[in-house]
Amino acid sequence: MRFFILGLLCLCVLSSLSAQECTPSPGPALFMEDFGSGSSPGPPLPGGTTTYNYGSIDNGNYVVSNRSGLNDWLWHDGPDHTEGDTEGYMLIFNADEEAGTFYQKTFTDLCPNTDYIFSCYLANLAVPTACIGNAEKPNVRFTVIDPSDGATLLSTATGQIFYSSTLTWREYTIFFRTGPGQTALQVQMTNNAPGGCGNDLAADDISLRLCNVQREQSFDLCGLPDGSLSVGDNTYTEPGVYLDALPIPNSCNDTLITTTLSGTTRLLPTLRYTFCQGDTLEAAGRRFTASASFVDTLAGPIPDCPQYQPYELIAQSLQSTTQDITLCLGDSLRVGNNWYTSAGAYVDSLSTPTGCDSVVMTTITTGGIEVEVNPPTVEVELGQTVQMMSSVSLSSTYTLSWQPEEAFSCAGCPAPVLQPRYSGIYQLFATDIPTGCTDSAAVQVRVQLCDNAFVPNAFSPNSDEVNDRLGVFTENCFTRLISWRIFDRWGELVYEAKEQPLDGRFTGWDGQVNGQPAAQGVYGYQLILERTNGMQKEIRGDVVLLR
Repeated sequence: MRFFILGLLCLCVLSSLSAQECTPSPGPALFMEDFGSGSSPGPPLPGGTTTYNYGSIDNGNYVVSNRSGLNDWLWHDGPDHTEGDTEGYMLIFNADEEAGTFYQKTFTDLCPNTDYIFSCYLANLAVPTACIGNAEKPNVRFTVIDPSDGATLLSTATGQIFYSSTLTWREYTIFFRTGPGQTALQVQMTNNAPGGCGNDLAADDISLRLCNVQREQSFDLCGLPDGSLSVGDNTYTEPGVYLDALPIPNSCNDTLITTTLSGTTRLLPTLRYTFCQGDTLEAAGRRFTASASFVDTLAGPIPDCPQYQPYELIAQSLQSTTQDITLCLGDSLRVGNNWYTSAGAYVDSLSTPTGCDSVVMTTITTGGIEVEVNPPTVEVELGQTVQMMSSVSLSSTYTLSWQPEEAFSCAGCPAPVLQPRYSGIYQLFATDIPTGCTDSAAVQVRVQLCDNAFVPNAFSPNSDEVNDRLGVFTENCFTRLISWRIFDRWGELVYEAKEQPLDGRFTGWDGQVNGQPAAQGVYGYQLILERTNGMQKEIRGDVVLLR
């Protein structure tokens, strides 16, 4: 078996995907085709890309255009799908009865044993009243082919792409996994609907991406055996939120792991003891005659949550010894019976019970850094921002790192803007560059879900420029209108909007039904909105249309 198939989904509706289906982090685009931009018509596709003829909108032909309304009132007039594109091109097909190829692409240099996503945005061009309301609906078949022998590895169809009141783009996505040794494949998009009146579609923004799996895990430091957690090559001992990318063996995919650690720090600064070889040193209630490193378990401030004290014991040979030590803030050094915490040069004579002495010359460099954050606690609604401030003392040359990085406008700046998506502990780490000494400060964040979304209970589309359109009003935490359906008193759908940004561009319903003024009366609606963190809100209600 060369190839493992994970399926075809239309992302224009909500879908529950398994972990193997790339939940929820596709990687950067390995291939992206938006067909460019400019005046219409645009240039034809390269040879071998399609079996349709270029240059007209007759059956079996296609054009490259920056507008879709090329067939009078029978087709919607709208722009391409590419966001921010000016006069962006799209493919316009008038399908015929033949199962012709709309688009095909061969991908090479793929990784074996790797999950990929191939996606394309499609739109039904026909208006609802085209062909006396009986326009054929496009149906596109996606086929994955092994280019080495032409064998079909997967063939599945989108199903009927229904018409709507406006030009509506829907994303269709196919997930697949390459087999061992497989580095190339071809994807074809072919006509899977009869010809006749209708079966007209637009295509745009074709892409291929890696499909990376995301995992989340949370731990209380008190519940970890030694107060630390290792993820890949990284070990964490402080409360915070951490993100690691772990390569999947024999694949080009990564597993993205978000780790949240809460509780209290359990691993204390290391205590270092130096004594003469042949002497006996007492540390942590034990006796040592040779160098040793160990960790002592102590009762911590939280019941049933012990802390761990590392020790480093150095048995010096009985001779003159020179050592250079850097102590960070809070560290200490013991040489014989003397404890040192300050910078300087020290000479100690360590005597053994037999009278042998060892001279230890110690040069201590101290370094330290202290960092504070303001405010230390944050309570905001989802979508709101907070200006964070930091203050650093004891160091003039240092680096800063706010974690998790994606929540801050600048992870290494002293005063970034915080826009949290989840409640938890956010942290600032400071490192003194000359000594490597570190300090951290925590920000306790509580994110409240905003809930204010409003639809007026009446509007009057009478062209007096007062309440002529019915719109949706939300707080900034709502970023997308997933769907809005409005029905008359008989339950007939009179207006539908999907996948609309809530940034001021969406203007709502103008009170028209199929180009004619809707009757005065009460209309019901169902509205589904999406917040910045992906959570949804559904609103149902009534609105009065006045004339």
